[in-house]
Amino acid sequence: MDWNFRVSTGLKDIIGRELITNEFIAIFELVKNSYDARANNVVIEFKNIYSENSRIIISDDGLGMNGQDIQDKWLFVAYSEKKEDKRRGTYRDNFSDRVYAGAKGVGRFSCDRLGSNLKLFSQKSGDTNVNYIEVDWSEFEVDSKEEFINIPIKHGTCLALPSGFKRGTTIEIFGLRSSWNRNALLELKKSLSKMVNPDAELSKDDQFNIYIKCDEEEDIDQAERKRIEELETKIDASGQNIVNGIVINYVFETLNIKTTQIKVEISEDGEKIISSMYDRGTFLFELEQKNPFSTLKDIKVKLFQLNRAAKINFRKIMGIPQGQYGTIFIYKNGFRIMPYGEPGDDVFGIDKRKAQGWNRNLGTRDLMGRIEIYGSSDYLRETTSRDGGFIKTATYFELVEFFIQYALRPLEKYVVGLINWGDPDKESGKSIEPEEIKNDILNYITEYDKTKSLISVNCNPELFNIVGEKREKFETKEISQLKQLAKDLKSEDLQKLVQQIEKHDQKIKKEKAEVEKKAEKISEKLSQTERELETTHRQALFLRNLANPKYENAVESLHMINTYAKSIKTNLDKVIKEMRQWEGSEEYNKITKRLFEIMKATQKISSTYNIVCHADYDVKRGKIDDNIVDFLHEYIEDALFPRTGEILNIDIQSDHKTHILNFNPMEFGILIENLVYNSLKARAHNIVITVFGIDKETIITFSDDGVGLNSNVIQAEKIFELGYTTTNGSGVGLAHVKKIVEDMGGSVSVDTTVKSGFKIEMRIWQ
Repeated sequence: MDWNFRVSTGLKDIIGRELITNEFIAIFELVKNSYDARANNVVIEFKNIYSENSRIIISDDGLGMNGQDIQDKWLFVAYSEKKEDKRRGTYRDNFSDRVYAGAKGVGRFSCDRLGSNLKLFSQKSGDTNVNYIEVDWSEFEVDSKEEFINIPIKHGTCLALPSGFKRGTTIEIFGLRSSWNRNALLELKKSLSKMVNPDAELSKDDQFNIYIKCDEEEDIDQAERKRIEELETKIDASGQNIVNGIVINYVFETLNIKTTQIKVEISEDGEKIISSMYDRGTFLFELEQKNPFSTLKDIKVKLFQLNRAAKINFRKIMGIPQGQYGTIFIYKNGFRIMPYGEPGDDVFGIDKRKAQGWNRNLGTRDLMGRIEIYGSSDYLRETTSRDGGFIKTATYFELVEFFIQYALRPLEKYVVGLINWGDPDKESGKSIEPEEIKNDILNYITEYDKTKSLISVNCNPELFNIVGEKREKFETKEISQLKQLAKDLKSEDLQKLVQQIEKHDQKIKKEKAEVEKKAEKISEKLSQTERELETTHRQALFLRNLANPKYENAVESLHMINTYAKSIKTNLDKVIKEMRQWEGSEEYNKITKRLFEIMKATQKISSTYNIVCHADYDVKRGKIDDNIVDFLHEYIEDALFPRTGEILNIDIQSDHKTHILNFNPMEFGILIENLVYNSLKARAHNIVITVFGIDKETIITFSDDGVGLNSNVIQAEKIFELGYTTTNGSGVGLAHVKKIVEDMGGSVSVDTTVKSGFKIEMRIWQ
C-alpha cells in the first residue's frame, strides 16, 4: 500500500483566518483576484451593516468561470493558475500587459476571514447559465480529524449574475465576523485608494476601477458633498470623507505641489540606472550609470521632498497631514505590497538616520514617494501572510540598498546641502532657487564621476545658460574636471557648457588684467590707504563672524541650553514636591510663586529652542497673527513628534475654516507641551485637538484617553491652581496654561462630563 499525506479540515483556518490578519487585507486579496481575472470594474457593496443579515458583496466584470473552472481551479486548494501560466511562459500572452498580482492560490480563503458563509456566482462570456457554489466554513470546524476533501460543497446554476454584469464573478459573504461602520468604511476607502499603483501603465481598455457602495451612508455622503461645494477653499475636494463612489488614488504629481523630486529607474534589461532630478518644476539633469545590482531590473522610484510649504498644501488638499497618509509605498506589477508606506512603517531606517543628524538628514515626515517593481521579479516574493512585505532574500536587501544609495542620499544631498531644505529664509522670506546655485549643481554632477560608473549626462541647457556678468566664476580645477567628464562621456551638452564657461572666464580674465594694469599706476600713491583698508577689512570680518556664528555651532549651543533648562525644571519639580509638607503656610505660598516664575522661565527656554530649531517662527517678533490650526500642525509635527511620535498619536481636527489669532508662538508652544506631557503622565495613548468657531469666538478643545479625573467638580475647579496636581507632578503646568489663555483674552475650563480620559476647553475671543 502506498503511503501519502492526508489533509485535515484544520488547514482551512491556517490558510484563512490565521493567515489573513485583518478585514482590509482580506478585501485586498479578493480585489486582487478580480484584477487578475482581467476585470475593468469591481464593486464592493456593504448591506445592512447596522442591522441583521449584514453582507459584503464583491462583484467584478472579469473573465469569469464555468462549472469546470470552479471545480478544477477555485476549489483546488493552493492551486494557482497564475503560477502555472508563469511556469509555461504564457501569462503575458494570455493577459496582454497586465501582470498577475498574486500567485499563491490561497487568497480565496480571505472570504473566511470576513464571514462564516459564502456564496460565489460566476459566468464566462458566451455561457447561458451562471454557476454558483455555497460554502459554510463552520462545517470545516466540526472535526479536525475529518479530511478536507470530504466536506461537500453545494452547487447549482441560475440565469443571471446578481451584479447585472454580462460576465464575471460575484462573491456574497454572510455572517460577518466584524462590525462595519462609517469610520471603518472611510478607512477601507483610504486604504484601497493606495492599493493600485496610480502610475500603472494600463491601456484605455484595460483600466481597473474600484467602487464602494453602501446605501445606508448615502444621506451623510450627500450632506458632505454639499458641505464641500460650499467651502470657499476646496480643502476637502479629494472626497476623503465620502463613502460611496469610485476609489481614487491621488498621484502626488497631480496635486500641483512644487517641491524637489528625484526619479530613478533600473532599465528593463538591468544594465543601467537612470536618475533625473527636478527642483520645484525645473528639470536639472539626467544621469545614466552602470547598475551594480545583479538581481535588480525593471524598477522605478519616484521620491519627493516635502518642505514646509509642501506639507501645508498637502494637508489642505488631502485633509490630513502627510504623516497620517504614508511615506514610501512599494508596488509590484501595479498592486501595493503591504505594509510598506503605512504611517509608522520605516523599513529603510529613514528616521533612524535622521536621529543621527536631525538637520543633515531627511526623515519620513519630509518624504513621500513610491517604488514600482515590474515583471515577474521572482526574487522579490511576498510573504504568505500578505501583510508582512517581502521575504528577506538577498534581492530584498539589494532593493533597500538601491533605494538608499540612488534615491534617498542624492535627494538628501541636494536638498540639505545645496538648497537648504527649500524653505524660505526667515530674514528675507526667499528660498534658494536652482538658478542661483548653478556652479554647485555642476560640482554635484561631477561628484558622480568619482564612482567610475557614469555612462552619460544630460543637463538642462536653459538652466546653465550664462548671461553676461551674472555668471559666477569657475575655478580652473572645476573647469578641467567638467571638461574631462564631457570628454569621457562624449556628451555634447557638457562640451557646449564647458566652451561657454571657458569663453566667459576668458572675458573675466581680460577685464581683470585691465583693472590690474590701471591699479599698478596708482599703487604707490594708495599703498598706505590700502594697508588701512586691509586692517579695517580684517576687523569687519572678525565682527561679522561674531555676529553670525556658524549655524551648526548655534544649534549645538541651543541643545546644551535646552538640556540645562530641562535639568533645572526636573530639580524644580522635586523641590516643589518636597515642599508640599508645608502647604498652606505663608512661606510656602511665597516660595511657590517664586518657583512658578522660575519654572515658566525654564519652559520659555525650552520653547524657544523648539521654535528656533524645529518650527518656522521668528522669536524676535513677539506676538504674531497666524492661523492657529496651521501652527498646531507645524509645531506638533516638527517639534513634538520627534520626541513623542512613538508614544502618542495626536490628531488635529477642525471645521476647515481659517482661525487667525494674535498670539506669542513661544507661549503657545509652552501651552501645547504642558498639555501633552500631562497626557503622557496620565498614561494616555491618543490625543485629539479640535478647533472650531462660533461667531467671533475660537474654541479649542484638548482631550486624551488617559486615566482622567473623577467626577468631583471641586477637583476640576482646583486643577488650575498653582501647586495642585493629580499626576504627581509639580502642579505648575495647568496653572501656566490658564495664564497663557487668559493673556490671549480667553478662558479655560475642564469638561467634567467626559466618561473617560481628560478634556479641557479653551475659548478665545479676538
